[in-house]
Amino acid sequence: LSQKIKFDKSMLIVQYHVKIPPSLSCGGAYIKLISDQKDLNLSTFQDITPFTIMFGPDKCGAEKRLHFIFNHKNPLLNVYEEKHFEKIDLNKFAHIFTDDKFHLLKLKIFNTNEFEIILDRIKIASGSLMNDFTPPTNPPKNIPDPYDVKPEDWDELEMIVDPKAIKPDEIDENQPPFIPDSKAKIPSDWLEEENINILNPEVNKPHDWDEETDGEWEPDTMPNPKCGNGKCGKWAPPQIPNPKYKVWTPPMIKNPAFKGIFKPRQIPNPKYFYDEHPYKMRPVAAIGFELLAVNPGIIFDNILVTFDNDISDLFDSITLNVGYLASIYDHMVATFSNKRAVAAIVVILVSIISTLLMYQAKRKSIEQTNSDIPEDKSDEETPTPPQGPENDEDPLSVLRKRPVTRQSKKQQESQENAI
Repeated sequence: LSQKIKFDKSMLIVQYHVKIPPSLSCGGAYIKLISDQKDLNLSTFQDITPFTIMFGPDKCGAEKRLHFIFNHKNPLLNVYEEKHFEKIDLNKFAHIFTDDKFHLLKLKIFNTNEFEIILDRIKIASGSLMNDFTPPTNPPKNIPDPYDVKPEDWDELEMIVDPKAIKPDEIDENQPPFIPDSKAKIPSDWLEEENINILNPEVNKPHDWDEETDGEWEPDTMPNPKCGNGKCGKWAPPQIPNPKYKVWTPPMIKNPAFKGIFKPRQIPNPKYFYDEHPYKMRPVAAIGFELLAVNPGIIFDNILVTFDNDISDLFDSITLNVGYLASIYDHMVATFSNKRAVAAIVVILVSIISTLLMYQAKRKSIEQTNSDIPEDKSDEETPTPPQGPENDEDPLSVLRKRPVTRQSKKQQESQENAI
């Protein structure tokens, strides 16, 4: 980046469009805001390159995720630790891996330590940098004493078997759970003298069979054709539940020796610290995509990092139909053989839509400016002294804040005609 991103404004917005092919079996489509450091060499950018924020979808096999990770500095150890947000409902974003469409992903982080995750202009998650990350941004003030061990005689059983309970005499646990049905009778078509399987007459003992080397010959069997319904062989009555079978369960009583679930005493955490402003992260020097994918076809577009929410909304309006036009282009190329003609048509469509959107935004800006200026019958232009942007401000934000020169009606009409 020509200008480092510092977390000294009221909010930071990171957004981009992404299209993930349904054929993707394993790969990431997330963006990384690479941390500023003295020895930063982007030609060696890889997964271990320090980053400030990592945001975006990731898939491997059946596991699907939408990452939001930030690196937080531990002031005691003077090292950065990854903090993971893991509370995003899978049902709210799983479709981006299968529908083969462009999707707008947006992350908003506020200097109040709150954040929002937005998918296609719909908020799907929000939370706090202080409380909703794993491991916690700030460690607990107190921790269990590792040397406080549960005593051997500590009883954690709340209920026990009543030692005074006696099994009733009428309960015989020696009875079987099932007995033969004494009322059952053998069916009239049951063939007890027939076996279910008989010898196969077509298979004989080979003449060269040697029982000393080949073992004892076992004749081949086949289902008995007389037992097509399975009613052959020795008949046995069906089993029914035994009414005399009962299982006795002794009653439970409260354990007089119960002391509760053992919990070691709490002691001050020697690694405790408290950061009131985790939003003030490590400055960002570059933007990168970690392209670790088994399958090709992931497409990124319309990347924006800004401190201004109005600029983000305007950029959304300008790029709203880009993904849809790209999808139309794919279908047209698949239908027509002349790719140059298709590309020309798409370029014209994009130009028309972009021009209309920019005209609408410019006209709205002019109308808003006129509504803020009191009426004056004079058509003369009021000069405005030039103002230069500060070095540490967002360039786009500076342009938005620059005072607008008051214009006459004729000048406005001329400007609109020029647009």
